[in-house]
Amino acid sequence: MDFGTTTTTGVTGTKGTIQFDKDDFYWTTTLKGIRFGGATSGSYGLKDATVQIDSGRQCLYVPEAEYEFVHATLLNYSNGYYLTEDGETVVDCGDTQTMQNIQLLVNTHWVEIAQNDYLNAITTEYNGGTRPTGACRLCLKNSWDYNWHIGSSALVGYYTEFDYDEAQISFTPLSAGTKLEVVEGEQPDRILGLNLLTVGLLSAAIALCMITFVLLIMAMWKGTNFFSWLIPGGDSTAQAKKASNLIEESKGVSMEQLEKMIENALLKKSEVDVNVNSLI
Repeated sequence: MDFGTTTTTGVTGTKGTIQFDKDDFYWTTTLKGIRFGGATSGSYGLKDATVQIDSGRQCLYVPEAEYEFVHATLLNYSNGYYLTEDGETVVDCGDTQTMQNIQLLVNTHWVEIAQNDYLNAITTEYNGGTRPTGACRLCLKNSWDYNWHIGSSALVGYYTEFDYDEAQISFTPLSAGTKLEVVEGEQPDRILGLNLLTVGLLSAAIALCMITFVLLIMAMWKGTNFFSWLIPGGDSTAQAKKASNLIEESKGVSMEQLEKMIENALLKKSEVDVNVNSLI
């Protein structure tokens, strides 16, 4: 730990500096994304999320709305786990080889929490000494408020500089560690949580499907084409009714009237034939 001056020994790579809110008493800034294993497929943007650096705590504290997702995603890469009576999640320490690291987009930079940082070995007292049990505790907790809180698990492996005047924290990987450089990044396009536009469009589509289904059922039950109300000129029922009326009207014509109509039609045809012959 250095006060007033910084060192360049024991570190490697490029220093990444993150700007925090100068008007906040705590080290507070926006949290724009999270990714697992560094892959694009495991990257998610966060909307209206706030994060605080709290070096007095150890674990990563996640708000209730995102906690179950983060918890389940991490454990998808484990070989199994169990929950203790006090709510701790325990895995085999060998899962440090299979589980993915966590990377958080703190304002403009990605900060890594490695597997060895969020999996803490559980020890036991034996024969006057301490020995490992082979089990590890998942250092991931439910946040007590709507903010994300990053504890010392994110600081391990970095030479960390706190600039109180400028409200900045700088991270440089230690030579003896394996931490990734803290580099700038863009917020992932896929947003974690509910998207109001998507929800609205899906709700409208579901409502339209339900209305269509109801109209189809009513059409089968009543024998009425309800869709003709929506399509101009598409009222096949009305057209069929009009044709039926014409047929009913024709039934009132007497045989004499019908014979007279036929005779008149033949006379007109003969007159047309004569006119055609005279022209030839």
